Amino acid sequence: MKRLNSPISVRIARWIRKACHVTLWLGIGCLAISVLSPLGGPAAALAVIIFSAILIDLSALKVGQMLVNREFAAALAAEPLADHRMILYLRSFDIAGRSLGAMFMLQLLHFFALFLLVDGGPEPDYESPYGIEKSLDEAIGPNAMFVALGDRLASYGAAKVTVRDEDWQNVFYRLANASHLIFMLPGPSPGALWELGQIAVSSSLLDKTVFIMPPAFSHQWELVRAEAAELGVSFPPYNRSGCYFRLRESGQPAEFVAIEPFTRALSKFVASPAYEGEIEFADVLKLV
Repeated sequence: MKRLNSPISVRIARWIRKACHVTLWLGIGCLAISVLSPLGGPAAALAVIIFSAILIDLSALKVGQMLVNREFAAALAAEPLADHRMILYLRSFDIAGRSLGAMFMLQLLHFFALFLLVDGGPEPDYESPYGIEKSLDEAIGPNAMFVALGDRLASYGAAKVTVRDEDWQNVFYRLANASHLIFMLPGPSPGALWELGQIAVSSSLLDKTVFIMPPAFSHQWELVRAEAAELGVSFPPYNRSGCYFRLRESGQPAEFVAIEPFTRALSKFVASPAYEGEIEFADVLKLV
């Protein structure tokens, strides 16, 4: 099994984004101190630093996405996919898609909500700007090939391969069978429900699939539950905090784990010497 050897350009884009995240949090902390302190401080300069960090972060995200797409396209054409440490991400396009402009606005909302929280305001109650796909990529992308089927709508994190409508089912089978782990964020679209149906009737695919209930997803989740029930799959009731979970062959949910602890544990596992391409859900849970 080949070790992932990402191009230096991809690694540079990741380093830039990490530096922006550190700068952003330091800037928010310093801005809160300067505003709340009776001595005051350079609030305007700190605000400019925060906005600049957000813009650079999103620019590096865009460039990094283009680079990993090219990397995956080359791997898809040159070598058997089974030779790679590949993790597949399945999601409904209309749920996962998000433009850079929308992500920028979410970042700003997140920043202002955190600032109000420091100033004694209410806890923010909306989706974090760091979506599930992007968080998974930050956790596992440096050590595994994190891939997804592409679409015209933008989403950021997994490398994308865009296929024609008449080819996507065959490409799904190819990617699903070659991957060592599958993450699925279920959606109500016909394509996502078809993928769910294929996984539900295949013990080999079901055994390596981890399902995602994302936070801030209440209305869509109840719709997804109703559609999945028609396929003989029983998804758990909505939980505001979200979770990862598995499905038994009977279609019943099991092995629930919180979003952030599992993501951190997966990051530790794929970065450890024990990771040789195969991923057992139980092995990751030991690190939670």
